[in-house]
Amino acid sequence: MKKTRLSIFLAFTAITIFIILKTDFDVVDLYYLKMKSDYFLSDKKNYDYNTEIDEIVLVNYLHLSRKEIANLVKILEKGKPKVIGIHAFFEGEKEKGEDSLFQEMLFKYDNIVLESHLEYDENNVVRLELPFFDTTTYQYGFNNLVTVDVPQDGTMATDAIHYYESEELVKQYSFVSKIVSKYDYNKFNALVSRGKDEDEIFFYGNIYSFQYLSGTKELMTQENSIDLEGKIVLLGYLGDFFGDTSSNENVYYSPLNSDHFEKPDMFGVVVMANILKMILDGKYIERAGLSLLLVIVFFIVGINSIIFLFLLGRWSEKKRYFFISIFLLTIECIISIILSYYLFSNNRYILPLKEMILSFLVSYLFIEGFRLIKSKTNSTLPLRS
Repeated sequence: MKKTRLSIFLAFTAITIFIILKTDFDVVDLYYLKMKSDYFLSDKKNYDYNTEIDEIVLVNYLHLSRKEIANLVKILEKGKPKVIGIHAFFEGEKEKGEDSLFQEMLFKYDNIVLESHLEYDENNVVRLELPFFDTTTYQYGFNNLVTVDVPQDGTMATDAIHYYESEELVKQYSFVSKIVSKYDYNKFNALVSRGKDEDEIFFYGNIYSFQYLSGTKELMTQENSIDLEGKIVLLGYLGDFFGDTSSNENVYYSPLNSDHFEKPDMFGVVVMANILKMILDGKYIERAGLSLLLVIVFFIVGINSIIFLFLLGRWSEKKRYFFISIFLLTIECIISIILSYYLFSNNRYILPLKEMILSFLVSYLFIEGFRLIKSKTNSTLPLRS
């Protein structure tokens, strides 16, 4: 009977640990789940994830030609923005009239940032691919999104690269980093001085979280200037109309997807806006390192083992021990989730929640295993009835 009980205990332990280790869920998912639930329960047309984002303005350039984009930029410049970033890669020559007007616009304004690309050549060496236009008239930065493939036949934006350098290529800064350097050089220096070239993206919200303008005929023919003074303007494709969810052009899955990941939900320029806001705030997602993880695990297992031994010594022959232990484990897990959520929502710091919960369970299972082994060797420590 004792051998059977020990076998059942070991099997239960192995299955439980396997399930927890296989669960791909942490406090970040919980944080975004709350944001999505707030969005789902709200009036979606008027909902803001974060109403405090006012330094970034998104402008939809629809399917405008280069000539029309140049005219749109001239109109936006009347509002005196600090920086204009154009989230598009201008490859190759078009009609001379269009290209000359676009180049003229670049010569006229010194606050424009265009996109470049980092590409692998046939020898698997990274090379810089520049836009078609004369690079002496503007600054450029590479598209810095790191994406992963998802089962739904698409890609999810996960990380942002701030700069890249190698033996073959001098340090190149990303599109967003270049915008920050023009907007606030102190914040750009703070970004670079961190010595970290890549960060996990913190998402403040989707298109509803930012000020929005559309490059429609009304805007293109507007005589009065739009108040953009001191702001960052990001031009990019945002669908054929505001809130367009049918487009698959330059759109990614994000953790804020409220459609059960049935289709991509966030345009590339909105992802860039989230990265930009993260850098301007200077608050980056940080995960607990291995050293802290080991300290937390050993601390939890050690303290809990002492607590369970104390409970066992007091109620070793009663079922009360089992229920008190489970109640204690539940309270510990709830406190850990609340603490982890608070740290992430306020400081962007991620505690190893999965490992913490696993440690609570292991400490209990350790004492249970100890009791079973002792009982097998005729220990005076009785089995719980």
